[in-house]
Amino acid sequence: MATELVVPYGVDASGTLVSPASADRNARYRCPQCRTELVLRAGTRRIRHFAHKLAAPCNGETLRHLTAKLLLVQTIRNSRGGGGGILITLRRPCACCRRDADFPLPPGSFDSANSEVRIGNYICDVVAHSAPGRVLVIEVCATHEVPPEKAEQLSVPWIEVNAEAIIENPHHWHAVRSRLRPSHCDECKNRHSQVAALAERWHIELPRKAACHDPSATPYLAAIDKCWRCHEEILLFWWRGVPFCEAEPPKPRPPTIQLRFSKTHGGKYWVNTCPKCHAIQGDNFVFVEGRLFAGLPLRPLDVDPVQWRRATREMIAHMLGLPSLRY
Repeated sequence: MATELVVPYGVDASGTLVSPASADRNARYRCPQCRTELVLRAGTRRIRHFAHKLAAPCNGETLRHLTAKLLLVQTIRNSRGGGGGILITLRRPCACCRRDADFPLPPGSFDSANSEVRIGNYICDVVAHSAPGRVLVIEVCATHEVPPEKAEQLSVPWIEVNAEAIIENPHHWHAVRSRLRPSHCDECKNRHSQVAALAERWHIELPRKAACHDPSATPYLAAIDKCWRCHEEILLFWWRGVPFCEAEPPKPRPPTIQLRFSKTHGGKYWVNTCPKCHAIQGDNFVFVEGRLFAGLPLRPLDVDPVQWRRATREMIAHMLGLPSLRY
């Protein structure tokens, strides 16, 4: 016996999509795909749902894809002008920490929406319009994601959402893929403000995007910590070549990065220092333990630097016929 096709939403007499939970037993509803009449299953054994009265040519994948598109258009149109309705929330990665975060869209973010709209060489699932002339393409994935060439060549901002997720909650758009302007979560915005305030306090000219954690965007990345000696809140910096960097860091560099001698290291290297008491903030603590700059690239340490220095000095002493060099 064939399994009954569950229809997630029905269309009422006004053309509005209605969920089974909100459906009226006495009203009539049609299938969004084939437009045949539906029956509301509202018994006690199964969750309320719509189904076709008779056998229908509907395909489950196509039906979910179409329903999600119509739901998006309906949700956007209902959100026009504020209206006091449910806010639309876009979930996407933060441009700084890369973690998914929710970004509520202000009421009235869009003026209109349509499905199956041509943009350039491609038909887009849903296009939301906002003044003046800006658009957002929303691609719905039932089983097939946006083709690479379409993702690359679309000339406007776009997101891809999952059909099932939209059917479950049309006001929450989880962008599984996107091409949008960068946005920062509240946590990162707060950290950016704190980093900027500390830079101003210690008279440090902050490199652009230093508060982010994207090593490809800037030569220096900043983190907040307390000096181990004076306990003042200070900025520490990452750059390519740490830990125990002996080559001069890129210019302009923060003034708290200095070439200093370290007994632990057995020589000089470029290191973070405290702007108040000038104490070295050692690389073992800052980088090797990975607490402040976890996940950022570090120079491979195949050889212990202290042992390497000792071996080098012993070799030089042997070549010169001198006793072991003390240091």
